[in-house]
Amino acid sequence: MKKISSIKKKYILYISLICVISLFILSCISYIFSYRIVLSTLKEKLSSYSLRYSQEIDSWLVAQSQKLEWISQDISINKEYYSDKSNIYRLLAEKYRSSSGIVNDYYMSYADKTLISGSDWIPPSDYDCTQRNWYILASQSGKTVFTEPYVDADERSGLRMVITLSTPVYSEERLSGVLAADITIDSLVKLVNSINPAQGGYAFLVDGNKAFITHPEKRFLPTREKHSYFDEVFNGGYAKLSEQIASRQYSITQIKDFDGIDRYFILSEIKSSGWFLCISIPKTEISNNLNILLIGFAVFTTLSALISMVIIYFLISGMIRPVISLTQAVKEFGDKKMHVRSTVYSQDEIGELCNSFNKMADLIQDYSTTLENKVLERTKELNEKNLKIQESIEYANMIQIAILPSDSEMKSFLGDYFVIWQPRDTVGGDFYWTKNFDDGFLVMVGDCTGHGIPGALMTMAVNAIIDHITQDISHNDPAKILTEMDRLVNQLLHRDRNNDTVSDGLDIGVAFISGKKDILFCGARISLFTADNAQIREIKASNHTIGHEIVEREKKFANISIKHSSSMALYLMTDGIKDQIGGDKKLPFGKTNIMKILESVWDKPMNEQKNLIYVKYKEYRNNEISRDDITMFGLRL
Repeated sequence: MKKISSIKKKYILYISLICVISLFILSCISYIFSYRIVLSTLKEKLSSYSLRYSQEIDSWLVAQSQKLEWISQDISINKEYYSDKSNIYRLLAEKYRSSSGIVNDYYMSYADKTLISGSDWIPPSDYDCTQRNWYILASQSGKTVFTEPYVDADERSGLRMVITLSTPVYSEERLSGVLAADITIDSLVKLVNSINPAQGGYAFLVDGNKAFITHPEKRFLPTREKHSYFDEVFNGGYAKLSEQIASRQYSITQIKDFDGIDRYFILSEIKSSGWFLCISIPKTEISNNLNILLIGFAVFTTLSALISMVIIYFLISGMIRPVISLTQAVKEFGDKKMHVRSTVYSQDEIGELCNSFNKMADLIQDYSTTLENKVLERTKELNEKNLKIQESIEYANMIQIAILPSDSEMKSFLGDYFVIWQPRDTVGGDFYWTKNFDDGFLVMVGDCTGHGIPGALMTMAVNAIIDHITQDISHNDPAKILTEMDRLVNQLLHRDRNNDTVSDGLDIGVAFISGKKDILFCGARISLFTADNAQIREIKASNHTIGHEIVEREKKFANISIKHSSSMALYLMTDGIKDQIGGDKKLPFGKTNIMKILESVWDKPMNEQKNLIYVKYKEYRNNEISRDDITMFGLRL
């Protein structure tokens, strides 16, 4: 009995010792991997913050430069009109007034040192605009440039951070001057100051010359007299980051910061301006998490060792128990209970068999867990990307709705009317436009090439062209409006590329109703329908489109004068309803059905007409997907 008891103790001692050592090694390895995971997670967190905010800053700067470039393109395209400098002044003054306080001034400078300011600023007599940095950089580079940010005094709001954007203006490929704008970047400063990746973390922004734009340490902030530079502050403490900027190789870096706290830093470049955004996070963000892990591993190791010794004792108590345990473990594992393992650790054949089973189960569970984790990670990534895309589309929808005429605006001069506007993909290429003038009002309905985001972007460009034509060229001559629109759209889309395989542009119908209720209509593949005494009449549009056509042919647009009566109703619509597939035979809705519906509802109030028409359209479409954007504008004179 003593011999048997001694062997039992040895087994318990040796096996327990092996288990404790194994658990200790496993805990050490797990701790090392956990440390790497925490560090990798921190890097991803900082990179995500840096990329998100640098892209947001870059988008804002690009938007400001695009506004300036659009003004430059307008001046270049309409050089004859803007040869009169008083027109340049009116343009810059209007842009300045509509800048919502973001722009301090728009100004146009010429080689003869003449400067035209939209804010009515009069330069000193010795002011030479051609020697200014913004003028020299823009004229030499031939593109939009950013100056170094500076602190400026504003009478209304005190000190403000300002940058100057400048872009060359060409006339027949020759430099005619430089257009510039002083833009406040207080919103960017507030954005950077609001970044808080973790307790004790912060962000700062430097320009291309490594001068601080904003930093939580007030000593580093720029003043009207001087700038603080990256390499000069707290004895060159940012030297590692400066080296990364010089080499354009960015990685997470640990630095003892100006306040004596160890922090991790990561840089990202803002492409449009050459600035750099830096985000930091305290080192304690890692050490605190690792301390928690260390305590957890110690507790886990201790508990595991105690449990192992208890299990080992019962395993050695009898030989039959291992067989039962192994059989039960195999059965439960076969029932997809992946966590089940054999508790047998004997050194005989049964023990080897149990050990082999446990290894096999660990491997299978590891593969299964890894696969599940990868699926969850990929699903999360896809959901996040889909959410960002949807947010962008919804924001684009808000912008597109904002450029459409509001109900309150239209009610002020239209009277009885309705609008059906339903993009296929949240945003789309259909739009409607109306505006009241002293001698009458205009109504337009258009269908731009494409759906979704491309179509929506096209509608925004076309809306700007319409505003320009109706304000500066003509508002009561639909044929002239279409002719000018065709010219400007071709210029916008760079028709000098001789691409004969793509047709892009828009279809549009334009009606001008004078103060005497006289109607002039001209359309480019969008007809006008009139309803009077149950008679539905189509005033056909030209077969030309606005913009590029695959088959080149001369375009001529002519006005059509229409007699009216006090009960007459007018309708403009895109082809979204007409081309919709539906019905029992899965055929297009068709123009005939549209005219029948109009014949049955024309004498009803416009809002009631809208509901009846849309219900008919929905019933016909049934479960079919929407094939196109739909827009319909109804008006009773």
